Amino acid sequence: MRPIKIADIPSAAVPPLDLRQLYYFLRVVECGSFTRAAEELHLAQPAISMAVRKLEEGVGMVLLRREKSGVELTAEGEVLFAHARSILSSVQHARADLDSVRGLKTGSTKIGIPPQFFSAALAARIVEFLDHYPGLRMDLVDAGAATLKKMLVEGHIDLAILSENEIDPGFESHCVLVDELGVVAARGHPLLRYETIDLRTLARYPLAVPSQGFWQRRVLERAFSSGNIRANIRLECSHIDVLKAAVRNSGMVTTMVRGASEDADLVYRSLSPPIEIGGYLCRKPETVLSLANRALFSFFVSRPVIGARR
Repeated sequence: MRPIKIADIPSAAVPPLDLRQLYYFLRVVECGSFTRAAEELHLAQPAISMAVRKLEEGVGMVLLRREKSGVELTAEGEVLFAHARSILSSVQHARADLDSVRGLKTGSTKIGIPPQFFSAALAARIVEFLDHYPGLRMDLVDAGAATLKKMLVEGHIDLAILSENEIDPGFESHCVLVDELGVVAARGHPLLRYETIDLRTLARYPLAVPSQGFWQRRVLERAFSSGNIRANIRLECSHIDVLKAAVRNSGMVTTMVRGASEDADLVYRSLSPPIEIGGYLCRKPETVLSLANRALFSFFVSRPVIGARR
């Protein structure tokens, strides 16, 4: 037997239930009479009597036996009374939940951030946000900038931090952090004898680089291409921790933003000429943000990571 669907039921068989009428019905039963319910609710008794009468007319059943001593539930009234308590309790909880969301006492945020932008400063700002809104949770989507941009366009995420060249003309964007792309090598590596490193010098050493699709990789390739320089790429990987481990345990070097290079065994050197990187918090203006995501957006825009351009 196929399951019954709402569309299969004649509309006349599904009487509308007025929450106000249900509430008055519930109070009359709990108080034991229309008079006591009216006194408790500070309403005129005829108004409550009429509301309950309309409820009975709507469902087509007598719900209460009216006696001089008070009221008693009919068999049909017993059924509706049980449902009324459940319905009104659910409504009360729904209102409380909505009030919590409205007050940002609960809820969740979701933001896409490319791994190359992760740094102690950015992590501190994220922790600051969560401390400011202790009822919220955050879901960080760490993927390449190209992937995050596609997710943003397709509506899988509502917020993402992207580099300037990734921003679509239709995006609303705000610079929330600025960093510098440089070279990272293990302590004692011969490349570290230079205070700054030009691309031709860098090209003489084996490189571990982010995979295709990562913004940092494209910046590096454009820089080498513009100087007609061929890089010695030995390893491609999408995980920054793997890149660091490879550099830490081999003669390879890598490039990453200064903020992401913190490591006791690794040393950062600036490129020459320097390459400055801006991270922009992006959203599609036509997307309606949840209250939690709206709070996250406003928080980052008003409190950019130190050094961000205004």
